[in-house]
Amino acid sequence: MNLRKLIIYLIMIFGFAFSPAQAFTPIQKNIIRESLIRNNAGSFVTVIDCVITDQYAYTQLGGNQIYLDSVKFKDAPNTLANTVSHEVSHTQGNQHGDGSYMMNYSITLDQYGKIINDQKIW
Repeated sequence: MNLRKLIIYLIMIFGFAFSPAQAFTPIQKNIIRESLIRNNAGSFVTVIDCVITDQYAYTQLGGNQIYLDSVKFKDAPNTLANTVSHEVSHTQGNQHGDGSYMMNYSITLDQYGKIINDQKIW
């Protein structure tokens, strides 16, 4: 089965696909999947793990691709879930400060720039 067919198959089965070049841990995959389902992500929303030097996550403008740097979320599972919720909201057309769910969310960092795990999943 070629890669294109595999991705289409995953989208048909699960409603979304993980990037084939991912480095998400199994726990992170489950957190992301649960967050996508909980937030009614669209059928073609994909989450891609990549090295991001100036951010922690972002959503492609006008698109359904969420980019996350999984290494930065290694010790922050609740923050990962909340960040995915925020990014899913972007895929639904919402913007920062518009009053939409999770649009005022921000990641908290310690004095060394490491992500602090949120107390709860919003």
